[in-house]
Amino acid sequence: MRSEARCIVVALAALAAAGCGNRMIHEKSLVDDPAIRADQGEFIDALRTTYTVTNHDALHGLFLLADSEDLFDSYEDRVATAKERGWLDARWSHPANESARIGDIARAVCVITNIRGGLTMGMIGPAPRYATRELIYLEMIPERGDQQSIRGLEYLELMLLANDRLDAGRRPASVEERLQKYSEPGGTVPVDELGPAPAVEPLPGNPEPGGPEDPAQNPPRD
Repeated sequence: MRSEARCIVVALAALAAAGCGNRMIHEKSLVDDPAIRADQGEFIDALRTTYTVTNHDALHGLFLLADSEDLFDSYEDRVATAKERGWLDARWSHPANESARIGDIARAVCVITNIRGGLTMGMIGPAPRYATRELIYLEMIPERGDQQSIRGLEYLELMLLANDRLDAGRRPASVEERLQKYSEPGGTVPVDELGPAPAVEPLPGNPEPGGPEDPAQNPPRD
């Protein structure tokens, strides 16, 4: 009995080890559908029920994140441009419909959102392994290895968090900077931008502004 159990354990371990290098190959990617590719809302809805994200769909989403649009006609064009931008390594070559690696997506997100990472990542750049660790540290992705796949909902959440970082980077750093575009040379905000000042009701017990009991109308005598 023990011998049989041991054989089962060994067999399962062998299968698991063999499966570590294999990846899921989808019949097609979501962006192969022209309607989904042309409509960002349709793409997002389809991702919600996607078991694992393909390389092609991952790149489509990354271009939507970085450029707010994806104008490329083919997977090859997307890969070539992603390499030019440093999202992918120059030697990267994986099938369009293969399940995407978290490490590849993490590297691209770090480049797009200008995430510098720690000492090692700062020295060698956003390698997939260290980019993955950085996004885990920032709580942008769950605990995963850089070679693992990513589910559709996990990918969507990552894109939303990455977009939040981009929005934060686009905002002025201070209140003064936010008001800069409204400021005149003297540093005051133009009245026509603010509109007329609202009428202010006097507080109970206080004299009406401008009235005969207003101290401003009756300055003390020397």
